[in-house]
Amino acid sequence: VYDRRIPRQPLDLALDGDGALFMPQNNWGTEEAFVISLPDGVRELNIRDRLELGDEVTRETTQRALRHDPDTGLLYSLKAGELDADPSLLRVVDPTSGEVLQRLEVGSNATDLVVGKDAVYVAAFGSDAVAVVSKADWTVQMVPAGKAPLKLARMGDRIFTLCHLDGSLREIGGEERAWPLPLEGTPDALFAWRGRLVVVAHSTAALTLLLLDPATGEVEEARQLYGRFGDPHFDTPNSAFHMSGQYGDAVLSLTRGKISEADELWLADLLSGWVLIVSEI
Repeated sequence: VYDRRIPRQPLDLALDGDGALFMPQNNWGTEEAFVISLPDGVRELNIRDRLELGDEVTRETTQRALRHDPDTGLLYSLKAGELDADPSLLRVVDPTSGEVLQRLEVGSNATDLVVGKDAVYVAAFGSDAVAVVSKADWTVQMVPAGKAPLKLARMGDRIFTLCHLDGSLREIGGEERAWPLPLEGTPDALFAWRGRLVVVAHSTAALTLLLLDPATGEVEEARQLYGRFGDPHFDTPNSAFHMSGQYGDAVLSLTRGKISEADELWLADLLSGWVLIVSEI
């Protein structure tokens, strides 16, 4: 185990196939956005060896996501607007040369990013759309996607988005199906696991886990746990975990999840303080 000290906060993590770890860093005041990297599990961080992204940032919460594309070796860096009225940007970066190959507008208040086989998908929360970016020619198509698409998930070649304000789950492309979710409160997390889509939702008094089978459209409630959570909405600008209006630290996700080597879905929930281990469907 190696303890790697880095000088600032990593806002996201992207690991390539060779074991290099890339991290966008929070800014100190107004400065150029950049990504640092740990090339392997042995060498220390060299802060001068960084990818400069060419955009000046002031707000610490605008760099929303970083993903590595295993097919092309490229990095996709997602940035929300410095002002709420500014468009979000998808930056396509060659980590070998350090060159920013593309800088594309992808709607308002982008919140999530998924890499598909032929396209990159961005949830544009403030535009009620998903931006579909072709990897062939970098054209951008804005696809209507319910009300406030917040999270994305990939299952094979299929892409799904979770709509925070209309409580629905939608497929982007393909058959473009939509499923209303039987929920109290608002959905805020989405994971693909064992051929199912796992939805996490919060109300003021409960955390709910739903399982949806996209092949049949069947929805079942897996678990409901009770607590005092307050207002879990993401659509107003005056609270730390909302999607707009942030000028300091912010929580952009209430529930994070990982699939273990044992094929269990581990969920860490901020509002409840619980870690949930889902092992059976």
